[in-house]
Amino acid sequence: MDLAKVSAALADPLRIAVIQFLAKAGSDGTSCGSDCAGVCVCELVQCLKISQPRASYHLRILREVGIVSERPQGKWTYYKLNNENVAAFCERLAEAAGIQGRGQDGPEE
Repeated sequence: MDLAKVSAALADPLRIAVIQFLAKAGSDGTSCGSDCAGVCVCELVQCLKISQPRASYHLRILREVGIVSERPQGKWTYYKLNNENVAAFCERLAEAAGIQGRGQDGPEE
């Protein structure tokens, strides 16, 4: 996983909104359960009030860096957060920042 590419993908506020939407959809049990099929682009369009091409573009960027995974089903494609890659990115970022293993209270003094 390329930290710079993932960081660049996460630098867009709309992509952060997409991630938050996917995370909520995967945890609230309404549109996604534990074996979540994912979220259709139409759900993102409706909730985030963006066009379908714009939603698809941002999902593609997040998919290319591994933050989002897709699963085609018939004529639809469903997207969900790739929790393993998100966790791996956070760990790598912590390592790069030199804060690995310092606990949750912040940097050691």
